[in-house]
Amino acid sequence: MKKVGLGLAVVMGMAVNSAYAEVSELKQAINASKVDVSFRYRVENVDQDSVAEDALASTLRSRVGVQTGSAFGFSGLLEVDNVTVIGGELYNNTLNGKAHYPVVADPAGTDINQALIRYQSKDAKAQVDIGRQRTNLLNQRFLGGVAWRQNEQTLDGYRYQQKLPNNFSVDISHFYNVNRVFGPVGVKADEHGDFNNLLVQWAPIKTQQLALFHHDLNFDNWAARSSVTSGVDYIGSFINTTAQKLQLHVALAKQTEGDNSLHNFSNNYSRLDVNWKINTFNIEAGIEVLGGDGITAVQTPLATLHAFNGFADTFLNTPLNGLQDKWLGVGYLLHGHCQLAAQYHQYDGDKGSVNYGDEINFTLTHNISKQLQLMGKVARYSADGFAKDTDKLWLGVSYTL
Repeated sequence: MKKVGLGLAVVMGMAVNSAYAEVSELKQAINASKVDVSFRYRVENVDQDSVAEDALASTLRSRVGVQTGSAFGFSGLLEVDNVTVIGGELYNNTLNGKAHYPVVADPAGTDINQALIRYQSKDAKAQVDIGRQRTNLLNQRFLGGVAWRQNEQTLDGYRYQQKLPNNFSVDISHFYNVNRVFGPVGVKADEHGDFNNLLVQWAPIKTQQLALFHHDLNFDNWAARSSVTSGVDYIGSFINTTAQKLQLHVALAKQTEGDNSLHNFSNNYSRLDVNWKINTFNIEAGIEVLGGDGITAVQTPLATLHAFNGFADTFLNTPLNGLQDKWLGVGYLLHGHCQLAAQYHQYDGDKGSVNYGDEINFTLTHNISKQLQLMGKVARYSADGFAKDTDKLWLGVSYTL
């Protein structure tokens, strides 16, 4: 009888200890949770020759995020955005029908930007995200969050990331809905479909990185953008000292039709750019080619498009004769917290000898503190056979609590 009582006491003790450990881990997760609050105010002015009036968009994005701590490997993230128009709505937000103004894709509204459950292994080598999430792959040329717009692009679905031996890693994702920048309401707010992505990376040494990527995109109601893209991406640093850094980036890909595409096609993509930093000065040069055959062209509907082919956003949709973008840029870091940059782009068709035009971009960012940043940008696109002359000006301030 004594042995039975002793055994029962041991079992009860183990149960109490287990329950205490679980409560303790949950308490630690709660204590490790954090709330992030940020604000981004921006004025965007657009002067476009083909539109009667100039656009003036004055918008404030307020973001609140809650990141829980981890319990038994699980954690959660909830992020809510609100975009408010300050002053009159003197622009075409793609929903208000104000076609006499140029488009500024920053409609007002409140939306759940991210909402996900995350599992991470104890060794932090495996991670699974389920839900609505921000996803940026490589340089975001084929898949990105479009963080430039006030209403960010996020994806609904599943993502698995795994670190492997010998500096290999794999990133596999499946998404079934795209929450686009034109939301949170309206016919352009969501794009449903079947979107599968694979990224395999290898870094044999710290200064060299090779990646293989595959994007299989099938849109339910946007078949013109369904496609399969496979390619390779290489980034290498050949000078990496305190005073100098020289980096080379090369990307090659082929894009073919998706399951429900309107046409059969096979178009090539390539990118070559070099960035050389000398102390506080840097210079860059590059060429990007999105192939076209006159009927179809390489399209990147889920990319962070504002980061490519000039800030004027003239080439959000690649012309059917393709696009060759050649650019030269310079930058200067002043006093360690003020960045000045300028770029010149020359745009031509990939098929035939067609000149589309050129563009000049200027950027100024000033980090007053870790919480406060000022921004100014100018883009001037001069048309020559494609689109219309367009001037854009942005002034903004960002603050994080």
